[in-house]
Amino acid sequence: MGTLTPPIVWSHNEKIDICAPSYHLMRLNPSNTFVTKCSGTSMSAPIVAGTAALMKSVNPCLTPHDIDEILSNPANADPINDANQYPGLLGAGRLNAFKAVQAAQNYIPSHVALIDKNLINRNVCKGQSTQLFALSNLCANLQWSNPQTLNNSTIANPIATPQQTTVYTLYASYPNGCIRQDTIVIYVYPLPDKPILSGINNTCDGLTLNYTITNYNTQQTYVWNVTGGTVNKPKRS
Repeated sequence: MGTLTPPIVWSHNEKIDICAPSYHLMRLNPSNTFVTKCSGTSMSAPIVAGTAALMKSVNPCLTPHDIDEILSNPANADPINDANQYPGLLGAGRLNAFKAVQAAQNYIPSHVALIDKNLINRNVCKGQSTQLFALSNLCANLQWSNPQTLNNSTIANPIATPQQTTVYTLYASYPNGCIRQDTIVIYVYPLPDKPILSGINNTCDGLTLNYTITNYNTQQTYVWNVTGGTVNKPKRS
């Protein structure tokens, strides 16, 4: 065998997630013959794609994000000898398909978004309701926890009426047997005290009446609403 000439082109930048062999590889032609010294991402990309397929075969529940997270973890790759010359430009290291498949077998995702939390009012007073929203197009059977506080626990957007602060978990069961879950907390606050007013109820036109909130609570906000008159001191009296 001859001596290979060192590569003159390669990629190293901050957008690299993983490195894979791509210099002077052998490939098969449509005519069933081999071509040597093939280089470039046309060589490395199929190696990474094949590794991803192996990962998916041992864990069908993996999403594209899961596969990316596994491959981008240095613990699942091999170190590159001269990586110190390219700090932060070689991703997780050199692809190790065996380590990647091992990691995929028992992979538990750090977080899976199933609930559209931007649409949900998470703060309600006791006795009030709020609507929960699952992300659209989940293509799964849904089940919300705490069904006793929901009008329907198996639909995407049930109405929740919790009596206390409650954690709702959404379970999504997919046709391939995979189950994912996501949670949201609905905070329930006590109703404010009903104000008790004291003062004169009858007077002549143009005279001023004084009313006092006898159970005034500094932790509450009061709004006076007067028909046919004005309020001079919209606090206690």
